[in-house]
Amino acid sequence: ELLKREEDDLCSKRGLLPNCDQQTFLSSDELRVNIWDLNTPSTSFICVDLKPKIHNDYTEIIQVCKFHPNHCNLFAYGLNTGDIRLCDMRTKAHCDNTGMIFHDPNSPYKSSDFFKAFTNVTALEFFRDDHQIVSRDFMNVRVYDIRKNINPVSTYNIHDHLIPQLSNAV
Repeated sequence: ELLKREEDDLCSKRGLLPNCDQQTFLSSDELRVNIWDLNTPSTSFICVDLKPKIHNDYTEIIQVCKFHPNHCNLFAYGLNTGDIRLCDMRTKAHCDNTGMIFHDPNSPYKSSDFFKAFTNVTALEFFRDDHQIVSRDFMNVRVYDIRKNINPVSTYNIHDHLIPQLSNAV
């Protein structure tokens, strides 16, 4: 089977993502991102492997993954921690700890385990002349400029009206 995994992996597929080169595509699950070549469908190369050495010691889970629409060497993936990693396969083929990491250091939701559930990156897109990444979590939409810095250039609060109720729930 094309996307077969070891039995102990979480194994929920996050999607198949075509590359702009029309030759390769990404597949991802909670712990890995693989790149596939259409000419060799029986094998893939692991670009990102977050599988911990100790089983069930998961600290980072891949939520979403996207290829850059015009630069076939770039892809980004969003994590349950709220971080987004931008990877350049020209720099290093195995992209676990390389590339730029985008996050919001001012996010009030990273302070408690209860609020960490709201930082999951649920969507991301490359945007506006390919120089921006737009991400979505439960509470916010954030815009990052990949040329400038790792902090968001804009944050749009979506559910501010829920903060008082959520604060009381803790």
